[in-house]
Amino acid sequence: MKQIGLALHNYHGAHGVFPMGNQRTKVGGGWGYAMHLMPFLDQEQAYHQVDFENPDCCLEIIGLQYANPPLPDPASYVFEFFICPSDPNGHVRLNHLSPGAYPCGNLYPGSYLGVSCDNPAASACGSNKKGNGMLYTLSSTRVRDVVDGTSNTLFIGERGIPQDRVWGWLLCGGEECEQYIATDRGLAPGDNAAWTTGIAERFWSWHDGGAHFTLVDGSVRFLSNSLDLKLFKGISTRNGNEDVGEF
Repeated sequence: MKQIGLALHNYHGAHGVFPMGNQRTKVGGGWGYAMHLMPFLDQEQAYHQVDFENPDCCLEIIGLQYANPPLPDPASYVFEFFICPSDPNGHVRLNHLSPGAYPCGNLYPGSYLGVSCDNPAASACGSNKKGNGMLYTLSSTRVRDVVDGTSNTLFIGERGIPQDRVWGWLLCGGEECEQYIATDRGLAPGDNAAWTTGIAERFWSWHDGGAHFTLVDGSVRFLSNSLDLKLFKGISTRNGNEDVGEF
């Protein structure tokens, strides 16, 4: 998680802005912050395998996977730095070709999602284009926007991968519950049950007692499941002027 934080700052140094949480502009899948970070995680080859001008990353990935012969695509690889070593489902691929809104081919879910805001999106596991956190759909946050202080603002956090692996496609996928989450619902204890909206919408981990978070200053903290909800929401905003004290 510390390396991901460093990559986010290296991206900012190169582009003057942090990557979008999700670049989705129309129906279909959108490239997530993780895909844009690839050149800063020594994965330039994976980055150049896709066409970022394609507005639907799912169609892009399916086109690569089902070409004759198949062409390399990043969704078919396991990137260890996006998977918590303690997550038992981190190395299990999902075949997402069943009829539905976003058939995306073969995908590996990831463990580390952006912190989008302190208030819920328009719908559960929907989209958020007005986040007051760091990563959300079409976000363009900068260090100078973090008026609450980089040591008081969450950037990315752990969200465990349950057995069905339906959510959490960091490279290409939907929006909230896939590549970022709001904090208004609080932290949830780990649960290996079938995926439910209540778990999908919350940060949680397979570690006992809490989950790890990377802050904007690059530090990594372990936050308890019992953390006060008001405090948790306060440290998820970049400009809320909350009095968060010590946490």
